[in-house]
Amino acid sequence: MVNVIRLLATINSDASYVDSDIARSNNNEMKNKRNKFEKKLDEYNHTMELVRTILPVVIIVLQIIILVKII
Repeated sequence: MVNVIRLLATINSDASYVDSDIARSNNNEMKNKRNKFEKKLDEYNHTMELVRTILPVVIIVLQIIILVKII
């Protein structure tokens, strides 16, 4: 019985090593892909922040205009 438990523990630990190796390789591939995407986004970072700042203000102004016309 003890040998069976040791065998199962060995199989389980070997499987986790394989899973972690696969996860690492997938993570490295995703980092390379993400880095290219992030580099492209970094070029437009300030523009995106400006849009994120202006858009809510424009939406609030439009909502106020709509409310005034309704009332």
